[in-house]
Amino acid sequence: MKYNFITSLFIICFCCLVSCVTNESTETGSNGNKIDTELTNNQLSNQKQQLQECNDVLEFSQTPVEKGYLYFSYINPFYLEAKEENYLFNVITELIHFIDLKLGYGSYDQTYGSFILSDQKIQIFSDANLADQLIEIVELHGKIKETSQGDIITIKVAKDKILPIWQQFHDIPLPNYSFTIDQKINHRNIPLWVLSPPKKEGYIFGVGVYSDISETSKLIQYADISARKEILKSIYTNTKGELTDYFEDNFELLSFFNQQSSVARLPGIYIINRYYDATSKRAYSLAVLQYKK
Repeated sequence: MKYNFITSLFIICFCCLVSCVTNESTETGSNGNKIDTELTNNQLSNQKQQLQECNDVLEFSQTPVEKGYLYFSYINPFYLEAKEENYLFNVITELIHFIDLKLGYGSYDQTYGSFILSDQKIQIFSDANLADQLIEIVELHGKIKETSQGDIITIKVAKDKILPIWQQFHDIPLPNYSFTIDQKINHRNIPLWVLSPPKKEGYIFGVGVYSDISETSKLIQYADISARKEILKSIYTNTKGELTDYFEDNFELLSFFNQQSSVARLPGIYIINRYYDATSKRAYSLAVLQYKK
């Protein structure tokens, strides 16, 4: 499985390389004369302008629902080298966050993936060693999609294959996310799920919004982090409410909120919708967590 997956990524990158070589070869005419450089540059610029938007990549903007599978996507910056290694590592990290997202208290700096919760600096981290197990069970979903905002890679993993790894860390069942959310956008170019977050029995939704970063791919990643944070905030404010049963199965998290432990796990947060507004340079993400059956 590992060989086939890496081979697929290599073939994709090789095809992109062949395409680039072909474009460069057109700079010289059949008679050996150099074609007008300005015209060639304009053609290349037009090709770049014709790249699709990340919103048009359906598996990225709305996570697919397929019985027996979970999907994970990641938008990558435009790497110049080692694309296949970087792309694979980044999207595997998304899957690791789903299985074994860890929370810890940290210092007040601007660490990537950190945020403030009730005057406490919270850092998100995970065990990168899980990648060695996960790479054996994931499948590449389609080709890497080139967009104006970055290159998108999507993987899918069968639930029956991920379950044994999940059970290494958790006694709770693997979450079920077999539903979709309306993707309608209002006249201000804002998704309706931002203005009116979904409500569904047994699920918590978190809406992430971010607009303070010039690099678009990272902007979208921060929106994902913000969506996870909103779910954590909802849990934090309901320790004695409707989530009582959830905390009985997640005593470690309750101890963390009470500052009786320095680390806790929050597994199962799933990014299901994304939207990028190119005009306002603002990214939106929708995350969900199932807290009871």
